[in-house]
Amino acid sequence: MLTKRATHAAEIRHKAVSYILEVCRHKDFEQVFVTEICQHIGISKVTFFKYFDRKEDLLMLVYSVLNLRLCILLAQQQLSGRAALEVVISSFGKLLTDTPSLARELVTVLLHSKPPVLPVRLTEADRALFFPEIDFSRVEVMAFHDLIEGLMLDGILKKEITKMTDASELAGMFLANLFGAVVAAHISNRGQAGLVYNNIARNWLRCLQ
Repeated sequence: MLTKRATHAAEIRHKAVSYILEVCRHKDFEQVFVTEICQHIGISKVTFFKYFDRKEDLLMLVYSVLNLRLCILLAQQQLSGRAALEVVISSFGKLLTDTPSLARELVTVLLHSKPPVLPVRLTEADRALFFPEIDFSRVEVMAFHDLIEGLMLDGILKKEITKMTDASELAGMFLANLFGAVVAAHISNRGQAGLVYNNIARNWLRCLQ
């Protein structure tokens, strides 16, 4: 049974992430200040920093929500191997298209944090708010790297991937390509970042056949 404290924490996290995802459709993440977030979701700065060490923690929460959404989608559609990897690419492409500054800042946080920042572990209360209609007993929830490694192994076993057979190494390369494509898209053509990103990510995947 969820406690009142756990539910309250999840409500704050849900409101903060929902606001960030909405406001960053037309505003850069770096221009969104903690004061603004607090005013919108109705909490004080003291309360905000009780749940987040810094504003950038919201990026890792977005990352975790995106990962969980992928786990749900793949389970619902019963996707594996290359088809599932295409869905992963599309999901990050949508994040880049809808909220380009969030995608770029996420890569920056992953790169510069010392020690490396780990994705936020979503609680039962978080899951209930972000995905209220989902029966999680039917969903295998995995960390993003583990999810990608499993999909790479599926691709190898189904002979959709033939150039390499080390699923762990392939997962690392996929992540490098995924995040690197975000940077390359930003450098090449900011106005067409989503298109550039998708071309880079999908072409790399085709090279594994």
